[in-house]
Amino acid sequence: MSASGCFSGPKNSVRATTILSLADRPDCAKFVVDWLHREWGIDVDEISSLIQASDERPGAILAVEDDHPMGVLAYKRYHANFQLRPELWINAVYVLPDFRRNGVGRKLVIAGSMPRYVGDPKEIFVYTDVPALYLSCGWKLVVSDATTGMHTLRFPIVSR
Repeated sequence: MSASGCFSGPKNSVRATTILSLADRPDCAKFVVDWLHREWGIDVDEISSLIQASDERPGAILAVEDDHPMGVLAYKRYHANFQLRPELWINAVYVLPDFRRNGVGRKLVIAGSMPRYVGDPKEIFVYTDVPALYLSCGWKLVVSDATTGMHTLRFPIVSR
C-alpha cells in the first residue's frame, strides 16, 4: 500500500488530529521515509536515520487522524555560524497534500516545540521558506535572506 493510498477522507476533512512520537507508531516509518524521499529526494537511508531518536536529537513526531498518519516533523543538530555549539533544529515538516491548509503543520510545529518531544534545550531553530507558519506559532525571526527567500527563526523552550 502506498503512503497516500491508506487515506479515505476527502480534502479538508481533518477532525481530531493527534500528535505522537514516531516511536509510538513504528509501523508508520516506511510511510514517512517514502514521503520525504518523494518530496525532497533525500536518500532513503539518510531519512531512516533522521527520523529515529539518537543521542544527538529526538525522534520524529507524527500527526495522525483516525489512526492514519497525515504529517511528520523531524529534527537535527546543526551548528550555524551564529551559534556557539550545535543546536536543535527542525529539519523537516511534511503534511500529505490532502491534509494541507487545515492546521496540521501548525499542530506539528507547536507540539514539536514542546519539552515533551524535544527534551531540555533552551531553544530550537528552523531554516525555512515558510516563516509565516512559525511566526503564527510564536517563533521569532533571527535573519532573512532576500536572495534565497529563506529565513532562520528561533523558539525558546519553556518547561511546563
